Amino acid sequence: MILGKVLGAVVLSKMDDNLRGKKLLIVQPLNEEHDPDGKPLIAIDVMGAGFGETVLMVKGKEAVGSLAEPHPPTDYGVNAIVDEVFIVKEIKRGK
Repeated sequence: MILGKVLGAVVLSKMDDNLRGKKLLIVQPLNEEHDPDGKPLIAIDVMGAGFGETVLMVKGKEAVGSLAEPHPPTDYGVNAIVDEVFIVKEIKRGK
């Protein structure tokens, strides 16, 4: 899974028939400090995410797993909207 922030949306005038009615988002992948990590990606949205929201994306065939067949052509899919992220920097073990 890839953590990302929604930057915007893509509007299409001509498309593969399996993309009709689907929402495409521009998502900036983030690292664990929530800083940009690489180039923005275009992902199909099945959650109704909006601008500025933090999301989880999946890559490959899992990107369309939540959609009915025939599956639209896509490499990335937004499959969750993130409420909070917790990162534990150090784990101390007891004796």
